[in-house]
Amino acid sequence: MNDLRPASLILRTRRNHALEHATIAVLFEREGQRGGVAALSDPWGFGILSSFDSDVVGEAAAEALHRLRAGQANLAITDLCGSNLIVTGVLAAVTVMVAGRGKWRNLPTAITAAAFASVAAKPLGRWVQQNLTTDTTGMRTLQIRSVQGQRLSGTHTATRVNISGG
Repeated sequence: MNDLRPASLILRTRRNHALEHATIAVLFEREGQRGGVAALSDPWGFGILSSFDSDVVGEAAAEALHRLRAGQANLAITDLCGSNLIVTGVLAAVTVMVAGRGKWRNLPTAITAAAFASVAAKPLGRWVQQNLTTDTTGMRTLQIRSVQGQRLSGTHTATRVNISGG
């Protein structure tokens, strides 16, 4: 885990991102989708801001890791990922710029192009996750090192899941 080369940091972040997604999927399976969930991965683990208690998040992370190791890579891909928002925004912006050419009379064409871009963004967002922002290889080497939580309000907890290996 002392390897600080950029390629190593990126790969570890992608693996932790996959485990983050899988953890949220398991949480939703077990507890139901309730309240907002925000998460962010880095080379050393991931954080989740949610209405779920930290011990529940830790148990879900352990199950998610087990299931990813068993080959359930589909848990790492979700329509809820921020990558999808970025893909949608970029596609919509580019199509509006190209179709609109900066002229108001082209607005209907630009709106139509943006609508088509939004439809195309869903499968492209999933592709981006599968190929660029998550990685389920090497899950055997990952270990959940610690789970720390802090209640932020009456309804939300910030949970940090620290990962070693990978």
